[in-house]
Amino acid sequence: MFSQHAVKREHDAAPEVVRHSRYPARLSMYDAAPALEVSIEEFETFALDRLQVLRTIEDAQLRAKNDDDARRRIGEALDKLLPLHTNRSRLPARQLMGERRKDHVSHFILRLAFSRSEDLRAWFLRYECALLKHR
Repeated sequence: MFSQHAVKREHDAAPEVVRHSRYPARLSMYDAAPALEVSIEEFETFALDRLQVLRTIEDAQLRAKNDDDARRRIGEALDKLLPLHTNRSRLPARQLMGERRKDHVSHFILRLAFSRSEDLRAWFLRYECALLKHR
C-alpha cells in the first residue's frame, strides 16, 4: 500500500546536483585557485563586491554600538553583495553555484590584489578571517 522509498520532490534535486559539483559546500577553504574563465565585467564586479563586504566588516568592528549591531551590518552587506545560501535552501542549483563561484573567484582576485605588501596582506587576512567567522 505505502512505498518505503522516500518520495523525491523537485526541490530536493538541487542539493544533489550541488553536492556533486565543483562547490559542494557553502563554505570554502580556498585551497585551490579557480581554473575557469571570468569576464572583465565579472572580475570587476566580484572584486568590488567582496571589497565592499570586507570594508563593511572593518567599519562594523570599529563603529558598531554592540555585537548585534555589527552582525546586523555585516549580514545586510552579505545578503546584498555576497550571499551564500545553504544546500537546503529552495534556490535552484544554478543560483547556488553562481553564489559559490562568485565567492571563490572574488576571494582569489582580492588575494592577488592584496599581495603587494605585508600591510595589505595583514588587512586582507584579518577581514577574511572575520568574514569566515561570521558565516
